[in-house]
Amino acid sequence: MTERRLLIVDDEPDFGDFVRQVAEGSGYEVTVTTGGKEFMEVYDDVDPTVVVLDMVMPEIEGTELVQWLAARRCAAKVIIITGFHPDYAALAGKLGENQGPELGDDPGQAGRRRAIAHRPGVTTRRRPNSRNRKTR
Repeated sequence: MTERRLLIVDDEPDFGDFVRQVAEGSGYEVTVTTGGKEFMEVYDDVDPTVVVLDMVMPEIEGTELVQWLAARRCAAKVIIITGFHPDYAALAGKLGENQGPELGDDPGQAGRRRAIAHRPGVTTRRRPNSRNRKTR
C-alpha cells in the first residue's frame, strides 16, 4: 500500500475515471466508486489519505457521507465536488468542520475553488454536470 491513497465517490463514472487518471499520474493509488454504499464498503480496505466526494448522488448524499466520515474519525483530506449549487458543498464543509474530517485543497490545485469555511485549506470544487447541461 502506498502513502498516497485516493478514494473517489461520484455517480458519474467518466468523471471518476478522469480524476483517477490525473491522480495516478501524480503517484496516487486510486479506487473509484460510483455510490455511497460502495464507498462505505471499500473505505476500510483502501484506508484513503485523500477522498474526493460528490455531493449529489442517488441513494446516499454527500452530506451523509461527510457525517459518516466524521463518525469514523476520518483522517483523510476530503475534497468536495458538485455540479450543482456550491451551497451544497458549503453545507458539507460546515458539517465536516464541526464534526471531524479535514477538508483540504485538491492535489495540484486544479480547477475553480471557493472557500467554504473560516479554517485555512477548506475548499470545494464545482464541476460541470452533464445533468445540468443544455443539449443542442
